[in-house]
Amino acid sequence: MFLGGMVYLERPLGTMSVLFPIIILIVGVSDVIHMLIKFNIERSKGLSEYKSTLLTMKEIGWITFITSFTTAIGFFVLFLSPMKAMQNLGIESGIIVLITYILTLMLLPVFFLRSKHQKLYLLNGNFNFLFNKLLIIIFKIQRHPKSVIRVFGVLIAISIIGLFFINTNSQQYSIPKNSKLKENYDFFENNFGGSRGFEIILSSKKGHFLNDKNLLVIVDTIHSYLSISTDLNLVKSPILFYRAMHRSFYPVTNKQHEFPPDQNTIYRYENQFSRLENANFLWNNDKTMFKFSARIRDPGRDEIKILNQEIIDNVNSIIDKAPIEARLSGIDFIIDKSHEQSIQNLLLGLLLAIVIVGITIGLFFKSKGLMMLTLLLNLIPVLISAGIMGFTGMELRGETALVFTVGFVIAVDDTIHFFSKIMWERKKGETIESLVKIAQLECGKAIVATSIILFGGFFVLMLSGSLEIFTLGLLAGIIILVTLLVDLILAPIIILNYFNRYL
Repeated sequence: MFLGGMVYLERPLGTMSVLFPIIILIVGVSDVIHMLIKFNIERSKGLSEYKSTLLTMKEIGWITFITSFTTAIGFFVLFLSPMKAMQNLGIESGIIVLITYILTLMLLPVFFLRSKHQKLYLLNGNFNFLFNKLLIIIFKIQRHPKSVIRVFGVLIAISIIGLFFINTNSQQYSIPKNSKLKENYDFFENNFGGSRGFEIILSSKKGHFLNDKNLLVIVDTIHSYLSISTDLNLVKSPILFYRAMHRSFYPVTNKQHEFPPDQNTIYRYENQFSRLENANFLWNNDKTMFKFSARIRDPGRDEIKILNQEIIDNVNSIIDKAPIEARLSGIDFIIDKSHEQSIQNLLLGLLLAIVIVGITIGLFFKSKGLMMLTLLLNLIPVLISAGIMGFTGMELRGETALVFTVGFVIAVDDTIHFFSKIMWERKKGETIESLVKIAQLECGKAIVATSIILFGGFFVLMLSGSLEIFTLGLLAGIIILVTLLVDLILAPIIILNYFNRYL
């Protein structure tokens, strides 16, 4: 349905479109599993299909709306990215989430009502065996609440340290190592001056022209400085044309004649420029703007940023008080700025998603305490994955930064289901110990099942040859596993020992 709509609206599928099936898994499969397990529980009590469906929709239907809403918000904030591909991914993914929820809510009850076999939606025996064994281990671990909290505390502290080691010094092109493409790229990098372009634009202030002899002396000095730089290769500027004309006019004695020459001779040189086709790509017609271009190797964005600043500072020192302004330019410079802005906006989007999700949860649970607990618990998987990224040297790129926003909304989904089950059972007058155990037994099955499926879905991304997609799959898988531990181990301990007054 969604892909058909994309075709109808003539929306192209981008490189990030590979995530669409995973996004459908995040929402659709999670909602379906929670509803199936609830329906199965009610049917096992001997209730009719209609009554079981009604109870399932009453308890799970509203919760899945909240989780779908928070997930959609997490994707919609990607629109803050300056990258068009990320903006499209955010909008299209948010729409997918809402469509999937509506279809689930419309179609699944139909299957429930038409099911005449009570065992149709029973869980696999192997899964039940695995879950029961896992639950026994979890209950044993929960007998040592202080130790569990210490372990998570240490992990959080280590992860915070890892944040300071996150590698933002990424190269412009993310190419898999040990590939033929990487060999070709390295050959070009080492033998053709570098894979990156470098550009500086000189602009004369109002009433001045760069082909004025006095200013041309400064431009020539800048060209000489850039040419002797060990970091720049194949430096081009209008000075090359002026020098070429100078050698043409004085083929034998050019070194004996002053360069730049007098103003009239400069104009004579420029008259010769007009005869050259496509020669004016380094200056404008009024000679108020000159461009310097060069090739440069790619040591990483952080080092390039330092080098750019060093060069522009030296150029400005050469200009001194002359009526000339210098600025960096070029497609590679713009890409770097866009990359940096994309990371900043995605992190801002994460904060915005946290605020919106927090408000939504606060209104849903009607408890500031549970709202804060939900947010804090779900920041743990994001924090740990960021720490792992720091210690392993994974590159933080504009494309991979979205994993934190996506990971957060994935983590929130299961926690909302878990806490909602606790609040639902609380209305029945159950003790805190009983309602937490019921939530672990019933909601825990759905959380484990969805975690296995989601982990498998993101694991597929790790088979990609694209480093961004691989990193996204790996970090998302880590977030899913940590979220599972947080929801089934840490959350019950905190509720039973420190947060029971908020229930």
